[in-house]
Order: sequence, then structure tokens, then C-alpha cells
Amino acid sequence: MAVDQTKVSVPNPVMRNKVADYLKVNDKYVLMGVGFETLDESPNAQSMQKTYVNQATATTIIKSYQTEFPYTADMIISEEAVVALYKCGRDHLIGTDAMFQYCRVDLFDPVEGEANVYKAREFIVSNEVSGNTGNGGDPLTLAGTLKCVGDPVFGTFNTTTGEFTPDEDAASGEETN
Repeated sequence: MAVDQTKVSVPNPVMRNKVADYLKVNDKYVLMGVGFETLDESPNAQSMQKTYVNQATATTIIKSYQTEFPYTADMIISEEAVVALYKCGRDHLIGTDAMFQYCRVDLFDPVEGEANVYKAREFIVSNEVSGNTGNGGDPLTLAGTLKCVGDPVFGTFNTTTGEFTPDEDAASGEETN
């Protein structure tokens, strides 16, 4: 008996390589690719609970986010993003000297009619380096977290030019579809 293909739901997961990460180094966005073993996103929703007089169970409301991007990377001297993050910890940079513009690009969400342009979010992040480790014979491994400063800006990213363009209503902080 043959399977009716129209009734089969096959999952189509988004693979990790369909989300590209870029760090602004020396006034240009560079790909955070080679060297990075992990670069995750943790939205860290902050909530509050209220139990109203007509309720027996609490209502949970999301009130903000404390987004962060934990990473691990092999120290590859030719990779500008890795070196820039490493130097923050090595040089004990603080305040705005330890901040970067960071762009997360959804390569699975292209902008219709525009070549190499995808939906993206731009963040200001503080780089918190938590370790530089390595066993004998192994590459030096950098670990840390990019912690968001304020709200993301929604827009598009051109992977050919390396330019982020905010949505027209980016000031509102709301994503457009």
C-alpha cells in the first residue's frame, strides 16, 4: 500500500547555519562564523505574577526581556570577530569600550524581490568574557556572553554589502512582517 504523500506532514526544521551572526568591528560587520562553536540566543523573558480578586490562579505577564547570546569560540587570529571579543577580556575593557553592534540575520526569511536581503535584528551588546581556556595541544577557547543593552532594532540585512537597514517604524520597537 502506497502512502498518500499529501497527507504526510514532514517537519522542515531551520538548521543553525540558516541564522547568521555579524559583529561590527572597525565600522564594518564581520561574520561570526569560523571559530565559533556555539552562539546561542537566550531571550530570558522577565515576568510578573498577579492574582486578581476574581481569580484563584495567578496571571503571568511578560514585562521585559534580558536577552543574551552565550558563545564559545576557538581563538583563530584571522577571524576579526573572535579577536575583537578576546581583546575585551584580555585588555579588561569596560563600559562602552566593551560594547558592540551585533546583528542576527534570519537567512531562512528572505525579503521578497531583493537579492541577498533577509529579515534581521540589530542589538547593542556588552561583551562579558568569562574565560580563555585550553589544554596543551588544543586551541585556546574563548567563552563569554553578549548581553543586550536596550531593545533590538528590527530591519533587514544585506549579506553582500554587510549593511543593516532599520524598518521604517524601527523607533517603535515593534517588528514588521
